[in-house]
Amino acid sequence: MKKPQPSPFTQSNAVEPPDQIQGQIRQRAYEIYDLRGREDGHDLDDWLTAESEVLGIPAPKRQGTKSVNGIAMASENEGNVSRSR
Repeated sequence: MKKPQPSPFTQSNAVEPPDQIQGQIRQRAYEIYDLRGREDGHDLDDWLTAESEVLGIPAPKRQGTKSVNGIAMASENEGNVSRSR
C-alpha cells in the first residue's frame, strides 16, 4: 500500500506573506538591539543580521564588525582614526 503524499499546499511548504516575514525580521532586529544593551546607531546592521537569520541566508561580513554570540557588533576602534606623525 502506498503512503499518502503530502499536499504541496500544506502550511509547511507555503510561502509566508511578505508582511509576516517583515514582522519577524523587525522582531528579531529588536531582540538583537536589546541584546546589545540598546545601544543606538546599529539599526542597519541589526536589520541586515535579522533579515539573514529569518530568511536563512548567510549575512555578508561587513568591514569593522566582529561577531559576538552570532550577532555582528561594531569593532571597538571603529571610527577612531589613528594618525602617526
